[in-house]
Amino acid sequence: MSDDDMRDMIEDAVGDTFDKKVDRRFQRKRKHLWLVQLLEYAIGFALAWSASRANEPLIPAIVAGAVIANAAIVKAPLSAFRITGPQLHRVIGIVLSVAIFVAAIVVDVDAGTRAVLVIGALAEGFVSVRFGHGI
Repeated sequence: MSDDDMRDMIEDAVGDTFDKKVDRRFQRKRKHLWLVQLLEYAIGFALAWSASRANEPLIPAIVAGAVIANAAIVKAPLSAFRITGPQLHRVIGIVLSVAIFVAAIVVDVDAGTRAVLVIGALAEGFVSVRFGHGI
């Protein structure tokens, strides 16, 4: 009996192929991506709320829109558009976090807005790095 015959016999006995098991593992990893989206929506709406209170609301409003858009385009249950996969979503989140932090340093805003941007950058970075593929 050859190795291929043995593998076919084992796969028939188990009822699943190796590829299906691997697919299920990846699906389990992405299983709770909705919670990551919920956190990102919360970060985005908190930034939008702070933009409504800021003296110059343009930068926090743009940042809030970008964070909300990132949560809305990933292929997950709470998505509006389902464009990007979890890996690209994670990369966009990390890049977005760095961009928010740089904007907080470079752009001329008041101290309160700067603090909100730094906190938003840290929160987005933490969520993207720690939970970027789902919880």
